[in-house]
Amino acid sequence: MNRPIGMGWIDASAPQDQIETSGAYIPAQIKRGSVIQQAAEEICRLIEGRKLRPGDNLPPETTLAQLLGLSRNSVREAIRMLHGIGIVEKAAGRGAVVRTASTAGWGIVDEGTLIEAAEVANKVRILTMDKCVALAAERLSDADLEQLATDLTMLEAAAKVGDADGAKRAHDAFYDLVLAGARNPLLVAMFRQADSARLASLLTRSRKAYVAAEHLAHHRALLQALMRRDGAAATRAALRHYAAVGRLIKLVATQSAHDAEPAKVRPVKAPRPRFKRTAH
Repeated sequence: MNRPIGMGWIDASAPQDQIETSGAYIPAQIKRGSVIQQAAEEICRLIEGRKLRPGDNLPPETTLAQLLGLSRNSVREAIRMLHGIGIVEKAAGRGAVVRTASTAGWGIVDEGTLIEAAEVANKVRILTMDKCVALAAERLSDADLEQLATDLTMLEAAAKVGDADGAKRAHDAFYDLVLAGARNPLLVAMFRQADSARLASLLTRSRKAYVAAEHLAHHRALLQALMRRDGAAATRAALRHYAAVGRLIKLVATQSAHDAEPAKVRPVKAPRPRFKRTAH
């Protein structure tokens, strides 16, 4: 049976060392809206509330999911966002590790900041992906290429049945492997930094992008070019894809900014006085 902790919900059957709420941090229940954004903010509150220092481990994803009442996938996306903006980092064999003790600037993940940064961030993503794709065409192993083909097949299967969530997972796996294939962790880190400004508040509203026929064609062209070890063709395919994504991001960001504007109230003109004519 679940029991409330603060405004959150905890599985009472879970081991106590997994759901410890020590320190000044009491988890708040994540409400509807930008779930990943709110989860990232909650993790920042946890870092401050528990006074975690650089090098300290975050609780495991399963524990954070229980604390916040979210799926593990949502928690993973939130950690990915925080990794992109330098608050946490991934350590081999240790999970997520705190990188900075001060998260006073955690407002950086709010929607307004994401909207402001989205268009520029996509340009950075295009530049870094362009180089990563060219390198990946040379450095991907045969096993990597087989896995890319499998990921694309899963993406197309999910798109065929309209499974946007499944398509997103397959899409991310596909491009994660393309990035890793560059064998250049600095370029990957640069891409991740820019990438933190896209998914959380913007493209999650337009998941149709993951099943769009235009985008699927881009992925197929990219895979075919990588299979041929044709770096120039691979970069052209990636550029077409990210240019299309950039147009979508700009559209969503513009709409988000418009929605955030307060409604304009038109002044109501006072009725002109009407006088009755009198007989003279």
